[in-house]
Amino acid sequence: MGSTDEDGVELGRIGESSSKEGDEPSSAPQASPSPGKKPRAKSRIELLAEKQAQLPKFQQKMYGPTTEEGVQQLVKTPGELRTFLTSPVPKGMVWQAEILHRHNIFGQSRMILMIRTDTDEFQSRGSQTPVIFAWKKRKSGTLNYHFMLPDGSLISKLREPEKGNFVLYDDGANPNNNKKSFGKAIRRQIGGCLITNIGALEPIKMRGLFPKRAEGDTMATPRGSTAGADLDYLFHLVQNVDIDKAYFVDTTSSSYSKATGRHTLHYEYSGNVERMASCHNFIMETRDKQKTMQMGKFDKCQYLLDVHHPLTPLQALFLAISHFNG
Repeated sequence: MGSTDEDGVELGRIGESSSKEGDEPSSAPQASPSPGKKPRAKSRIELLAEKQAQLPKFQQKMYGPTTEEGVQQLVKTPGELRTFLTSPVPKGMVWQAEILHRHNIFGQSRMILMIRTDTDEFQSRGSQTPVIFAWKKRKSGTLNYHFMLPDGSLISKLREPEKGNFVLYDDGANPNNNKKSFGKAIRRQIGGCLITNIGALEPIKMRGLFPKRAEGDTMATPRGSTAGADLDYLFHLVQNVDIDKAYFVDTTSSSYSKATGRHTLHYEYSGNVERMASCHNFIMETRDKQKTMQMGKFDKCQYLLDVHHPLTPLQALFLAISHFNG
């Protein structure tokens, strides 16, 4: 009997005749399948390709460079890259990226945010270019990430003062460290995230809060702007009351199936790579039910990230790391 692989494609039987290099092609007519014989079952990849072909393409325009040459040019200019990563995604557009989660046996962990330029080929990953390296500090008493650009410059920091409470800071100095902060600008909060169901046996639920920004305003020079500078983000996240200077984002609820015992999220089709089941798949939306981002796993330690208005790429990475550590 012949063996069958995972996708249902029948493999050759041992001892079957096959044409070798230099042999004359056989002139014998090919045997037609008998009327009662069932056709070969389609493989899983073939079925997925047919399903994806029937889905509507992403209706929103892509934000940022869409070619590998354009991405490389952006990375070579750190000032423009910083402005790009700290600017809100325009309305009606979407920014596509990948997150690579790496960690070693010594406890060191890092996240790599990469711009993704897609192709039309099914299951093709296209090309990826790193734009932010998020390094986890091992000797810190609490969760401590530094967000670095490819040229090594600091763009932001993440702290977890209490379990499930995350704060996003700019690149200023820590006021509690007199030696490092002497003569330097003091850091300030530019966002926050709160895990609302710590310890619950259900998908992670979290709430984010970020400053509202006028059209064209960026966080490229955060200390030069006063938008949301005087907010205590964790306080307002706990209070959960809408404020004028900032906007909330929340995780969407998943549907639960008693038959399979799994939770399901409904993603918009935004690429040609299939997502996998993962506890770190999640979707965020504003209070008026506008989708702001979706993250889904597609390979080991690799995740697809789609970011919408009004989030910035930097804020989306902050939410992703908060979810990983929730």
